[in-house]
Amino acid sequence: MDGWGTTLRYDFAQDIGETVTLINMSPDMKKIMIVTGKITGCDNYLVPECKLAMRFKVADANHFHECQKWVGHHFSMVYGDYAQQIAAVAADYGMEVLQA
Repeated sequence: MDGWGTTLRYDFAQDIGETVTLINMSPDMKKIMIVTGKITGCDNYLVPECKLAMRFKVADANHFHECQKWVGHHFSMVYGDYAQQIAAVAADYGMEVLQA
């Protein structure tokens, strides 16, 4: 009613420099993209849109975009570097790991 949707609002600029791990899966659930990076900022989180956008830096942006074409652009994220643990579990399930 007041122009806000059910979208999480958080200012990631408070966490600049923190390491994050993001994952996304391909529509057929055969590939998982695992990304680690550092938070560099936040989009305007108070704009009344259905979005929450964190800015982050990865080691190789071109490789990131090559992997992303298989999984799309909505990722789940946790603070910390959990890439190896997630890759090990994905391998146990026979998934192809796209690491960026």
